[in-house]
Amino acid sequence: MKVFFSLGFLVALVLSSAVSQTQTAIAQTNSAGQLAGLWEAKRRFGPDIRGSLLFKQSGSGWQAEIAGRVVQAKVAGDAISFELSDGKGVFQGKFDSRRTKIAGHWIQPETVANGTPYASPVTLTKDKQNIWRGEVSPLDDAFTFYLMIKVRDDGTVGAFLKNPERNLGRFIRIDRIEREGEAVKLFSADSAAEKGRILVEGKYDAEREVMSIYFPYRGGTFDFKRVDPNEASDFYPRGRPTGTYVYAPPLAFDDGWQTASLEDVGISRDGIQKFIQMLIDTPIDSVSSQEIHGVLIARHGKLVLEEYFHGEHREKPHETRSAAKSLTATLVGASMKAGIPIDVSSPVYQVMNGGAFPSDLEPRKKAMTLENLLTMSSGLDCDDSDPKSRGNEEVMTEEQTEQPDYYK
Repeated sequence: MKVFFSLGFLVALVLSSAVSQTQTAIAQTNSAGQLAGLWEAKRRFGPDIRGSLLFKQSGSGWQAEIAGRVVQAKVAGDAISFELSDGKGVFQGKFDSRRTKIAGHWIQPETVANGTPYASPVTLTKDKQNIWRGEVSPLDDAFTFYLMIKVRDDGTVGAFLKNPERNLGRFIRIDRIEREGEAVKLFSADSAAEKGRILVEGKYDAEREVMSIYFPYRGGTFDFKRVDPNEASDFYPRGRPTGTYVYAPPLAFDDGWQTASLEDVGISRDGIQKFIQMLIDTPIDSVSSQEIHGVLIARHGKLVLEEYFHGEHREKPHETRSAAKSLTATLVGASMKAGIPIDVSSPVYQVMNGGAFPSDLEPRKKAMTLENLLTMSSGLDCDDSDPKSRGNEEVMTEEQTEQPDYYK
């Protein structure tokens, strides 16, 4: 038996098939919607050299001990130092006038996460056995990424990254995520021209519910795990924005700070409680959401408020980054008040060269003043938004190796 179909019917079949294939393709691409929610990944790279640091005098020599390693220390006058043979750390310090204490810094190796070494303060105190003992607490070499994924009204799957250590979400600006089978792709949000560009890629293991994404220059592949809606996470200011904040005066420790209550120094308790509650309730719904790690208030020489957020706490070393600008300006003002012969009009290269300009110094550098440095108006080629800038932060810390001394 022969069966005949009209042309219109055949066209309808073709169109129906095409629509079905298109819908299937869209469904496969947009299966990223199944990943909606908060994902978290963290890698720790060290350092493992930490804990008690001991100095002891053995005859005419000195020994240092830390993390099971014993090395010879050098003493010259009131200075004492040592270096681990495998480049795992350096200590530099000085005795006080009575030789009962040593104040110094532990310098850890370059970090994987940031590409730079860090110095942590260490104070050692002499005990009854003539051993100087202190605690080394280096900056943890760790990197954390949070990936928030949400399905938008138009069906696309939006996403953004948060990174507490270096705020990389602002630089790896993601607009959306797409998934095809195991493959996941995160696309740029920088501009209309950039939105089709893939920033990072990875794989999703549905059986393990793990999303593995590769980040170049940041330690490699990070395995993201979904954060359950009822699970606490440092992505939020206090795990989850729950409960009502009630003020309590800071605890007193043997750290040189006297403590008191807000009322003791004339600060409104109600105003501070509202302020801290506002921080706790801050919605983390975009890469630009503010992320306050700690708030401390001191007045009349007394600490009256000490609150931390996003998993930070008083015992955890924290990279200060741009906060150093404010500290530097304060130290410059204190130096002027103490009578050190500098002011904001002092020529930078003259001060750094012992009072005389270096020979053959170009006019622009000769005109540079301390005020130019303090106000970020030196004219030096340090543009972090331009990867070709010689003073770009990434160039200085990771790409160039010719000059590790920033002062030089």
